[in-house]
Amino acid sequence: TLASGSHDGTIKLWTWNPRGDPDGATKFKTFQCIQIGRKVFSVAFSSDGTSLAAGMEDGTAEVLRREAGEWQRVQTVGNLVGKSPQRDYQPVAFLKGRRLLVTAIDDVRPEGNLPGRFVRIIEMAETTSELWRSTALQGEVTQIAVWEKGESALIAAALRDGTIPVWDAGHPARAQELTVCPGHAGEVWSLAFHPEGRLLASGATDHTIMLWHLPSGTAALSLQGHLGEISGLAFSKEAVRPNDVSPKDANANDGIRLASASYGYEGTDNSVKLWDTNVVPETRERRAKAADAERKVFQGVRVLLQADDFPASLVRDCFSRIDVALDTVAVRVLRCRGGTGKVAKVARGVACE
Repeated sequence: TLASGSHDGTIKLWTWNPRGDPDGATKFKTFQCIQIGRKVFSVAFSSDGTSLAAGMEDGTAEVLRREAGEWQRVQTVGNLVGKSPQRDYQPVAFLKGRRLLVTAIDDVRPEGNLPGRFVRIIEMAETTSELWRSTALQGEVTQIAVWEKGESALIAAALRDGTIPVWDAGHPARAQELTVCPGHAGEVWSLAFHPEGRLLASGATDHTIMLWHLPSGTAALSLQGHLGEISGLAFSKEAVRPNDVSPKDANANDGIRLASASYGYEGTDNSVKLWDTNVVPETRERRAKAADAERKVFQGVRVLLQADDFPASLVRDCFSRIDVALDTVAVRVLRCRGGTGKVAKVARGVACE
């Protein structure tokens, strides 16, 4: 079953018939259409397939359950604390089967009506209650991804400021921040966990896909080839390994494929690409090399910043990201003065030896 949500205020459930109609044409068919009455920005099934959550334009989430073959609305998860402004997106994801729901919220703080942005875990019972809330985030949350295996669980959030915080949610009520992936030069709009939880893929408006080592949050690969924003990512759940890959190469190529979707204006992209995720496993030596490269890059860029009258004390605050991906380093320098948060300079080059 495939679920889709739309700005027309409906959720549709689709069935897939690989043989299609008698004429072989139509393979997808709608078997149920549910009127919600508000814009639907995201949908997510629970891992057991018995529940469906939909993120709404007003910051709430609608929860549906399948009963006697039909999907019925059973619960509305509202903004439990504060008032959430209208959103252009509302990501949702289930955790621990259908027992917990992960959402984002923009609470309005009393002082100055400034939005406090959070990721939260909601316990789904007859009455919902907030089980956990992250510390305040610097950017608006555009996407949430969840990975689970046994008692282990991870939550990642894509932010409009280009960063990606990741939390260890093995104990959901005591979730702890694991790392923050430095992010992209543009807004992050898509996330996907590797089936083993050792990599996180992110896609952004800068037309790039990044793969991040977990739990360290260091860059593993930068995938380039799309001409538009990366709107969707998904890893294959099983290996797709060519017959000519020997066991010797199995660690470098686990056979897991990554699919990416992109859209662009006036037909500049609108494509789906498949990628081999051949990532060299992270080791202590590679982390040490990355740290050394980062230190040397900071030393070099500090001269560049001071030449433009940037105070030395603000140098580290002026970076949106430092990626040490394999043997390359990419540094993006933020314009510190005035707090605009825009990229002022971009320095790229081979890592220092």
